[in-house]
Amino acid sequence: MITFQKETFKEMFGETFVQLIKESWNETGMFHKSFPLNPRWDMYRFLDDNDTLFVYTVRSDGDLVGYFIAVIVEHNYYQDVWVAEADAFYLYPDYREGLNGYKFLKEVVEELKKRVDIIFLSVNIQRDLSKLLNRLGFNLVEYKFALEV
Repeated sequence: MITFQKETFKEMFGETFVQLIKESWNETGMFHKSFPLNPRWDMYRFLDDNDTLFVYTVRSDGDLVGYFIAVIVEHNYYQDVWVAEADAFYLYPDYREGLNGYKFLKEVVEELKKRVDIIFLSVNIQRDLSKLLNRLGFNLVEYKFALEV
C-alpha cells in the first residue's frame, strides 16, 4: 500500500534515504564529474530542529520509496510572505507509473499551502516536469543558469 505523509528529517533519515539521494543524484545531478556527492546532513538536522525544513515522504508498505524536501523561510523582499523553496524530491522509477507522482506532489502542495504563500520548485532540464507542474497550478517564473568555475 502506497502512503504519503509528513515526517521529520530524523524520522526519514537512514540507509534507505541515503540510497535514494544517491539514485536521485545519479539520475539528475548536474556536476557529477566535478563534485562528489557529499550532503550537509548537519544543515538538514539544524533546519529540522528549527522547524524550517519540510519533509514529505512516499512509503510502500512502510518502506521509503520517495521524498520531497523544502526549506521554509520568510521572503527577502516581502515581509510576512512565507515561501517554500524545494530542495530535492525523488520517487523510485518503479513508483512513477500511473498517478503516484501526481498524487504525491498534489498532497505536498496541499500541505505546504497550510504554511506558506509561495512554493518554488526547480526541476532539472534533463527531466522536464512542466506538464505535471502546470497541472498542479505551477507557472514558469524564471530560468536558472549555472556556471561551473
